[in-house]
Amino acid sequence: MVDRWQRHGIGAALLAALGAVAAENGLDDLRAELTTQTHALAELFGRVFPGTRTSWAGSLIRVSCPVRPADTPLCLGGTRPTAR
Repeated sequence: MVDRWQRHGIGAALLAALGAVAAENGLDDLRAELTTQTHALAELFGRVFPGTRTSWAGSLIRVSCPVRPADTPLCLGGTRPTAR
């Protein structure tokens, strides 16, 4: 994503949507391999998907993210909506 669009929540919204699609299709988790230059993206996975596990494999960061069931929406930041 180009710099001027970073830090606007777009990446978090896209990851949350990806997680919802994954859950709707019966997946338990998402996995990704990221370069070490994208460590901020690895942190974003952790904020969007609580319980994300990370590990290093040479020059890669591996992330494994549990996805929520489709009927439990994620808010940005990986929190569940609260009742008012």
